Amino acid sequence: MFNKIAIILAGLLMSACASGVYKPEKAPDLEEEKKAFTALSQGKAVAMLYLSMKRKQCAYGYMQAVNLRTNENVNIKYDLIYLKPGTYYVHYAKCGDEYVNFGSYGTTEANAALKKSAPTFTVKKNEIVNLGSVNLLRVKGKYLLSDDRVLPLGIGSSPERIAHLKKYYPNVMKKSVTRTVKSEAANKIISLIAQALADKAKKESLRAK
Repeated sequence: MFNKIAIILAGLLMSACASGVYKPEKAPDLEEEKKAFTALSQGKAVAMLYLSMKRKQCAYGYMQAVNLRTNENVNIKYDLIYLKPGTYYVHYAKCGDEYVNFGSYGTTEANAALKKSAPTFTVKKNEIVNLGSVNLLRVKGKYLLSDDRVLPLGIGSSPERIAHLKKYYPNVMKKSVTRTVKSEAANKIISLIAQALADKAKKESLRAK
């Protein structure tokens, strides 16, 4: 469904950041893999998540996510992220010169608002999980009857990303499971836009008859 919506909204997407992918010095990166399995033995999770626009990985892109239960804030910048089990909310994302703040946190009111607007993901103890990408789309205000808005969509990893992870972290990838980031607010808005565009096309078709 969302592939079709992405095609409909292709003209609304913001310009992609320059191509760029973090690359370790060696392939495979045995030192980082050792670090990953050590983290698992300590009860942590190993996650893989990247930022993209127009489904292309951002150059020098990174995100910040917070566990609202513990107030632990983490930077998501490199290929492998070591996290305590729990649910995290992405509150900040930077792609090249573009950045998006999905909300603050720390108070009851701010946390409640962040839960409604931010992309979210959950990791489990002793789990290796490939979370795909948070893909940023800018939708023009005329489609929302308001200012332009950046929507974060959780999508699967690109073939290039999968190849990169398998090249540098083959043993980690063999034991990984796959999930995508959730973004209910973005999904609802895109569904509304898609419906509005479909209604508009239907009206124009009726006028043409």
